[in-house]
Amino acid sequence: MHIMKTAAPFFSSATTHRIGRFYTGRPSWRTGLRRLRRRLGERALPLSEEERLLDAAQTLRRAGGTQAPVQALRLVRPLPRVFLAADGRTTFRYGKVPKNASSSVLYMLLQMTGEAAYYPWDERKHFWLIRRIWQERVWEPCIKARFKQHIEKSARLTINDEQMRLHQYARSFPYAGPPITPLPDIRFCLVRDPVERFVSAYRQMTFRPYRLAYGREEGAEQKTPRRAKLAQRLQADAQERKRMPDIDGFIAAKETEKAAQKPGNIHFRAQKWFLGRPEYYTHIFSVRQLREVRDFLSELTQKPLVLPNINRTRRKKKILAAHPAARDLDFTLPPLTAQQKRRIETLYAEDYRLFGRYF
Repeated sequence: MHIMKTAAPFFSSATTHRIGRFYTGRPSWRTGLRRLRRRLGERALPLSEEERLLDAAQTLRRAGGTQAPVQALRLVRPLPRVFLAADGRTTFRYGKVPKNASSSVLYMLLQMTGEAAYYPWDERKHFWLIRRIWQERVWEPCIKARFKQHIEKSARLTINDEQMRLHQYARSFPYAGPPITPLPDIRFCLVRDPVERFVSAYRQMTFRPYRLAYGREEGAEQKTPRRAKLAQRLQADAQERKRMPDIDGFIAAKETEKAAQKPGNIHFRAQKWFLGRPEYYTHIFSVRQLREVRDFLSELTQKPLVLPNINRTRRKKKILAAHPAARDLDFTLPPLTAQQKRRIETLYAEDYRLFGRYF
């Protein structure tokens, strides 16, 4: 369970001598005391967050390379699966489904917990999937293994003003995933017409080669030879795709996956896979009710929340058009035919049966 609290704003000018949210680069008296206790025999005393950050900073500085000087470090943890309302008693949980306005809901959850103070929204970074996080496995090949012990698997280490990608804050779980006990008082989710959701996921898959190929150009000089070769291949693949791929072929591929009972891409899995049955939820919203979701969360937390406007197709096209390599590409999707709609509806017949009255 997570007790919500407001975090202090995090400004670039304030990071010059900071290690973590609240720690200066000089160890605090608490850290000095913990180290003394270990020298006096308490060998099993676990590392505090400040100690992990200070040791990570020392390791990163030793690693050198092209990394900018370490001015600030922060351990960032995923959002909790269960939240606590402002009354201190009511628990609530969000049932996440990709392509069901999940980016907007996640950003509102970051506002609730105070994490949004460290996460200035930048749509271009969100679209291009620029990696803004250092994980332990990135460093394992090039530095001592002891560094791995200092960073918890549930946490990520951000350097200076970098930040996690939005969806790294909350994984997408199947309904039959890790059980949550006791049952939260409030369970809410957002649902979407499967045809509309399929088209949205289809557009995302079409944009994906360009996002992967061109999203890291600013750091091209820092790429390893293997990653540089991968980027070249992705750029070549992207150049070959001069128009939207044939949607009939795409639908046929998903029909084949379903017949073979293959899971496929997570964005095309049925909403039932994530949500289970509607009886589990106390509140079910349509993706067209984002304002109601904002008001609902604001009431639970007793704080004003800003409704973000995320992942609009028109703005994605505009961002792509600004890139020289994608400027002349056509991403216009013709209207679906009646037959194409029927095939998609058949693919997601169970979603219509369970959640159809909420679309």
